[in-house]
Amino acid sequence: MEEVVDKCASMLLSSSPEAMTASADFFKGLSGDPSGRCSEGLCFSSVLQELLAYERGAIFDHLLRQMLADPGNCGEMRIQKLYSCKILATFSESEAVAKYCAKDKQRARSLLKALLEAQAYLLHIIRGQLREGKPNQEFEEMVKRDKGKGRHEFLELALENIKAFASFISASKHFRLALQQSDCFFRDLESLVARNITKRASAQLQQKAVKNLCRLLHSLCRFGDTKDWAINSGLVRIHAAVTRLMALDGTKVSEAPIVCSWEKCDEGSELDAGRQFSKCANCSLAYYCSKEHQKLHWSVHKKQCKVKTSDPAPQSG
Repeated sequence: MEEVVDKCASMLLSSSPEAMTASADFFKGLSGDPSGRCSEGLCFSSVLQELLAYERGAIFDHLLRQMLADPGNCGEMRIQKLYSCKILATFSESEAVAKYCAKDKQRARSLLKALLEAQAYLLHIIRGQLREGKPNQEFEEMVKRDKGKGRHEFLELALENIKAFASFISASKHFRLALQQSDCFFRDLESLVARNITKRASAQLQQKAVKNLCRLLHSLCRFGDTKDWAINSGLVRIHAAVTRLMALDGTKVSEAPIVCSWEKCDEGSELDAGRQFSKCANCSLAYYCSKEHQKLHWSVHKKQCKVKTSDPAPQSG
């Protein structure tokens, strides 16, 4: 274990883009193994926890600094920044790592800023590829580094960042509150999963999009301090995009988690409850585990439902 951790730490603390991409590939393979073990037989979560403890969080502090660095016009630094986000997204699957990276208000805000900037840049490049039909300088660099993967590499990076958003939303109230101040999160997310982008992706990436979006939706709906904000800001449109992606050939992923719309419900998801929840009979966009919770949620939901606010609460569908 110690030898592997020291080797990983050396790569992650390096300022070399080659080392960053090599470490990203290593951890991608490790996290993707169904057994959660690498060739040395080490558990993924154990490696992450050892890396977190390495020099009292030095590795993750370094990654955060790289994510926040201004790359200017330097393509190498831009790639390094993007891969720092990718690595942190993989590491954020560990609750301990996610909590450490967003443990206070300032760190949560900085982390959110870095992720939003990365997503905005990636979306800009992806749109440019579709519009121009030819690679730009950064795209060519990606092709050189990832032979055979360059075509979809920017989209894959953006989808990995969605996983990071989900992890940090679940781990940190500071991150959730900071996210609610963003006016671009749902707008950029909706653009990323738009039909003209996702229809060109491989089946594997379509599956990853569904998986990570489902995880994000579940994280947003778990907490009362984000659920209503998310519903008001565009969650329903993202859910529609997930449904569309699930219908594409080759995409076989379980249904997006559905939870009771009343923020104080502790029933969990439909999967947790072992049954389907009822829908609002008027809009079919709000879900309830019971008629009682539907009535309790009506004071909030009536503002969004397509009925007059003076109407009585609708019955379960």
